[in-house]
Amino acid sequence: MADTQGQFITQTARQFNSMSHDLKVAPSTMTAMSLQSLARKLLVLSAAALPLVAHAGRPMMVDDAGVSDAGAGHLETWFERGPGGHRAWTAALAYASIEGLEVGAAVSRDTTERSTALRLQGKLQSTRPTEDACGHAAVLGIAHERPKAVNARWFNLVMSCPVAPGNVHLNLGATQTARKSAKAFIGAAWEQDLGWASGHVEWIAAQSAQPIVNLGLRREIGKGLQLDGSVGRQAGRTLFSVGLKQQF
Repeated sequence: MADTQGQFITQTARQFNSMSHDLKVAPSTMTAMSLQSLARKLLVLSAAALPLVAHAGRPMMVDDAGVSDAGAGHLETWFERGPGGHRAWTAALAYASIEGLEVGAAVSRDTTERSTALRLQGKLQSTRPTEDACGHAAVLGIAHERPKAVNARWFNLVMSCPVAPGNVHLNLGATQTARKSAKAFIGAAWEQDLGWASGHVEWIAAQSAQPIVNLGLRREIGKGLQLDGSVGRQAGRTLFSVGLKQQF
C-alpha cells in the first residue's frame, strides 16, 4: 500500500480554494495578459485537480484489490514530481491486524508549496484475488493539509482480475473536499511479471482534470526490499517518482 495518489487530493482542494477568486474575472476587464494568466491558472488547476485515491501499490496510481496478510505490513518512502509540477517526499505505513482489513497512514511534504499533508485510510477486502478469480475491495480515506486548513475524503471500489499473461486492476470512486461537490474518477491498469521485474501501464482520469498515463517498474533488490519507479504524462507535463518499500 502506497500513498502515490493521496497527496493530489489535498492539492485539488488547495488549488480550488486559492484560485476560486482569481477565476472570477469580469469580461470587460480582460486583457491579453489577463487571459494568458487565466489560461495558465486553469492549466495548473486541471493538472492538480485529479482527485486520486491514496495508497495504491507502489509505483501504481491505480489501486489493486490486494491487502497485506494478517500480522504483516510495509513501509514505503519515495520522491515524486506530480500533477501541476508539485514535488514531494512521502512516507507511508500500512498494517493488517486481521485478515482482509488493512489500515494505513502517510505523511507528505510538498516542497513546492511548503505544505504538509497527513492521510489515513482503511481498505476492506471482500474477495481475495487468485490466479483464476477476481478480487474485490473498498477503500475509505481522509486527508488534512497544513498550514492551509484543507480537508478531503475519498471512496474507491477496486477490482483486480487475472488476464493472462498479467492482471487487470479497475477503480471507480469519488473524492470530496470541504464546501466542494464530490468529483468522480475512474482508473485502469495492466500489470505483468517481466521476469527480472514487474511492470505496469495505467490510465486514470477524473472530472475537471486531464487524464494521466503512467508506466512503472518494481524489482526486489533484497529480502523484502523493493526498488520502484514510474514515469508518466499529464497535460503535456512529465511526471515521475522513485521509491523504496520494506515489508515486515
